[in-house]
Amino acid sequence: NQIADPFFISLALFFLARALDGKKRLDWALSGSITGMALYVYAGARLTPIIITAVLVYRFLLEPRRFWHKHKWGLAVGMVSFFIVAAPMLQYAVRFPGEFNARLNQVGILQSGWLEREIEILGEPVWSILFDQFRRAALAFNYYPDRTVWYGLRNPFLDPFFGAIFLLGLIYGTLQLFNRRVGPRIAPMVAWWWGGMILGGMFTESPPSSQRLIALAVPVSFFIAYAMWELVQLAGQSFKNITINAAIAIGVLLFAFISLNTYFVDYTPQQLYGGRNAEMATQIAPRLNELKDENQFYFVGAPWMYWGFATLPYLVPEAEAEDILDPLSEPIPENLVRRDKGSVFIVIPPRIDELELLARAYPHGVREEVYSSIDGGHMVTLFKVAP
Repeated sequence: NQIADPFFISLALFFLARALDGKKRLDWALSGSITGMALYVYAGARLTPIIITAVLVYRFLLEPRRFWHKHKWGLAVGMVSFFIVAAPMLQYAVRFPGEFNARLNQVGILQSGWLEREIEILGEPVWSILFDQFRRAALAFNYYPDRTVWYGLRNPFLDPFFGAIFLLGLIYGTLQLFNRRVGPRIAPMVAWWWGGMILGGMFTESPPSSQRLIALAVPVSFFIAYAMWELVQLAGQSFKNITINAAIAIGVLLFAFISLNTYFVDYTPQQLYGGRNAEMATQIAPRLNELKDENQFYFVGAPWMYWGFATLPYLVPEAEAEDILDPLSEPIPENLVRRDKGSVFIVIPPRIDELELLARAYPHGVREEVYSSIDGGHMVTLFKVAP
């Protein structure tokens, strides 16, 4: 879902940069339209109008009269195009604010009441909790690991070397806002990173959560390149033999190598994404596909896992399956299984004690244990009962 966020932000900023450089009304219209269109995708893309507004306010504050004289009609075109495209979603937001802000109400620390609960539980002042939130979100690329189960990288998002380069570029770029010559060029990326980190990180629950920081991949990459460019130019002034383009190319290749190695060599084989349930579902799916035509599945996993967990229905389509929600107890009901079809009970470790009851009720049943291909731990037991 969140992959649309950087797409819309990048595209809106691209046409805004063209509009600010020239005076073409079409660029203003396209920037406004794309900003309005961002409201139709995932909640994170709503950062787009915030970034666009921040950039325009910054440019106005630098040279109020000149900016207004040069761009007033372009601003009007951009705003009109934004409201035309965004109108259906805006009227929906006014009529149904709860539905429009549903996701933000769930994960926002202010909207969900999380901040108030943390103050009561921890007994700490608001500033202390907010600072911890800020620290975890701001250092996601340098120090703190991801806290989600569907990515779960156990290291920060960047390696130590490029993590330091990124911080250097971010700090240097932010300070450049006070440079009237360079500031206008750097402002979009500064607004993008700080806006995304604060609104999508600091003010949401459980930072750093990788899915809410996907949009920051673009400004992070930019600040790495920006810092490298400045460092190589400084080195070139001291050491005349350094070729700037060659040094930058080496840096790009090194960054690419580290990233690909981290993702495909270190991370992917660990099968961390999705957690233990996803690993188990993925591993048993081929076996369940072999059994599904002649058997009904009974998933003994609630409340830890259900058959409806997305991986199982996706990888084992058209299977007859149902959840056994309540703990099994003796005597086992005679109508629990079908008489015209075999049955396979899928029993996860937290409910393994119920397997003994099934074995007594169906003494001819056959156990099939499944262990993790990663760490060898017991993942699930398949208990097969003939018709």
